[in-house]
Amino acid sequence: MNATFLNYVDGTNVYDLTRAEIECRRQAVQLTGFLKRHVPGFEKAYITRSAPHIGVRESRRFIGDYYLTYEDFLQEAKFKDVIARSGFYADIHDPKATGGMHAPGKGDASKSRGDFDVPYRALLPQGIEGLILSGRCISAAHEAQASLRVTGPVMAIGQAAGTAAAMAVQAGVAPRQLAIKDLQERLIEQGADLHQGVPLAPIPTPRQHA
Repeated sequence: MNATFLNYVDGTNVYDLTRAEIECRRQAVQLTGFLKRHVPGFEKAYITRSAPHIGVRESRRFIGDYYLTYEDFLQEAKFKDVIARSGFYADIHDPKATGGMHAPGKGDASKSRGDFDVPYRALLPQGIEGLILSGRCISAAHEAQASLRVTGPVMAIGQAAGTAAAMAVQAGVAPRQLAIKDLQERLIEQGADLHQGVPLAPIPTPRQHA
């Protein structure tokens, strides 16, 4: 049940994060009491544990060699240097705390619009050599990041970043000089789906445990 929520929190401010942890734990206790009183089957429910720290949907991001936009999301953009894909809807939470989603001038952002590519260039920060970044902080607009920041895309982006870093070290080149074709082929060998008409690597059969 996705229930606790708090707006107007600065994810870079330790005091705001402390306030958010206290408030969301209070909400969890409040919700538990409501379920016990009003929802059949929850009469003996209780909290066993809570997260060690508050989760933050969005904070600082860097500007990379490519900046993913909301138009890229809407138009299901494809890139020659694709290293991951996202098919999640733009989960844009209204910063005005109305409880809804928003997508300025674009209608209902909660509707799925297919998938779009994440280019390798969005992982390379401008003006810095020897660094690859991944996860929620990649070079993307607020609206595009709302699709990218969930578990599936972040795992795929992280896989690509780690693989690229290892290959760059092995080749003795900077990440920007890495041959994107070689990176893509390695990712496909690992089972990544880059939607380029290349067959996926077979999924290994799980080993049986005694």
